[in-house]
Amino acid sequence: MNYSWSPEYRTVSSHYHYIFNPNRRGHDVYHGMPFFDEWNPDKGGSFRAGADWIIANLGKRPEGCTLHVVDHEKGFMPDNLEWTSPRKQIHQQMVKIIAQQRHEIRLLKQRINELERC
Repeated sequence: MNYSWSPEYRTVSSHYHYIFNPNRRGHDVYHGMPFFDEWNPDKGGSFRAGADWIIANLGKRPEGCTLHVVDHEKGFMPDNLEWTSPRKQIHQQMVKIIAQQRHEIRLLKQRINELERC
């Protein structure tokens, strides 16, 4: 099997480039995300090891699905990945953005209250 053509191999490679290549479209979303060392060629790992783990633990990519990083804080790691529909991924990203905005609003309200007490 030529791993470089498999969807599982390509998704490991693509996520690596999203995280580490500042010229890659999507880098701003993934920059700074942890990437599993055993799948990182810069640290002696391999994309093939990542593809093997995905196939063994998540199965081959289902038709119409993409690999989703469940928690961006944990990163591109085993047990933090799932196959999902693009629609579900977009929904989860929107929920995350809304939560971040609510947090920012709380911080701004606290700062306003602090300034009003001065």
